[in-house]
Amino acid sequence: MRIIAIIAGVLILSCLFAAYAFAATRTAESAFLPEGRVAPIRMPVEEPRPLWPGCGEILIGSGTCTVYDGFIDDEWANATVYDVSDTCGMVGPPNEPGSCYLYLMRDEQALYIAVDAVADTSEDFIDACKFHFDDDNDGCWPPQVEGPEGGIIFVDFLDHNLCYWFWVQEDGNCAPDPDCGGWCEYGSYGDLNDFEPRGYGIGISSGHMQYEIGLDYGFLADDDWEIQTYFNLGESCGMWMGCRDEHNEEDYIAYFPCTGISGTSGLPCLWPSLVGVKPDFTFSIEPFQSQVPIGGTLDFAKHFHNNTCQTMTIHDTLYVYKGGETVKEFAYEWAFECEQDLDLCFALQVPEKDMFICWDITIVNSGVAVAGGDEYPFSDEFDVHIEPGHKSEVICPD
Repeated sequence: MRIIAIIAGVLILSCLFAAYAFAATRTAESAFLPEGRVAPIRMPVEEPRPLWPGCGEILIGSGTCTVYDGFIDDEWANATVYDVSDTCGMVGPPNEPGSCYLYLMRDEQALYIAVDAVADTSEDFIDACKFHFDDDNDGCWPPQVEGPEGGIIFVDFLDHNLCYWFWVQEDGNCAPDPDCGGWCEYGSYGDLNDFEPRGYGIGISSGHMQYEIGLDYGFLADDDWEIQTYFNLGESCGMWMGCRDEHNEEDYIAYFPCTGISGTSGLPCLWPSLVGVKPDFTFSIEPFQSQVPIGGTLDFAKHFHNNTCQTMTIHDTLYVYKGGETVKEFAYEWAFECEQDLDLCFALQVPEKDMFICWDITIVNSGVAVAGGDEYPFSDEFDVHIEPGHKSEVICPD
């Protein structure tokens, strides 16, 4: 975890306040969102452009699919959306960003996946989407034993559609590390077995190919082809996906993650993680004094922690109240990245004055943090007593 330490300037405590603060602003590329339904021009790109989510995690939105007709409609309004276009040319020629989008959402029973293959404008025999799942998210296939981890293939046979499932074993040389310096390759695939998921559908009524599928997870996952991951309890699952456009000689218009590394579909340690629970955001104020004499300083710190795996922007306001009235307020905007702490240290200085009566003030800090389209409101406060001190002849009123 990287720590950002930020020291604020002096706040002058009187009827006039001044505030100075400096913060490092960082940005991170976010996933493309669909803007229209126009197929991009197919042409090689100058260099591979992997689309990799921040922190290697992709969030699952909230919602339920009830109609599986291969048409992405308002049911998917709250899904998270990722551009999964094969910009690297992992299988077939490179595809432009915007060629294919992945929609993800869940309820307490099932994971729902939709694929919007914008660049595939014709329905062809054995057009297909594929998904591989690392159910326990350990970066490895099960060692030389049949198990629940493997993949599904969702195939269009024109007059009907089928879902196939197969298990995968590793090759006995599984040694992943955080940088994927050791591979965990597949050793063998199981046979293809057709199965009926919660629901599925393929269609082209939108003008291009769209896919919808629902898969039970967690406590409802009593078959190997279902996902043995409790998304509702904070567990995560590794995932790879691809979408094949058979009309263009088995071109994959989607390949995610697009790493540029051959065989990524069989290397779970390279995959992003599906995360089903809204990540944590924490905020706190830590005052170091409750009473401050004239000429002294009130020191306090603010602590933020971003666990959202998105760049977070904080709209932050500090208020000073005296007798229920606002004496002064300061508005800030901070930005910091995934898995980082933001520590802000402030000093409130009481100026030297001959005539200065006691103040009882309240410091209130409130605002909202925004990351990945989600809002995280926060608020905290503490009270401070300002007094003349021993050298002053002014007596504090009762």
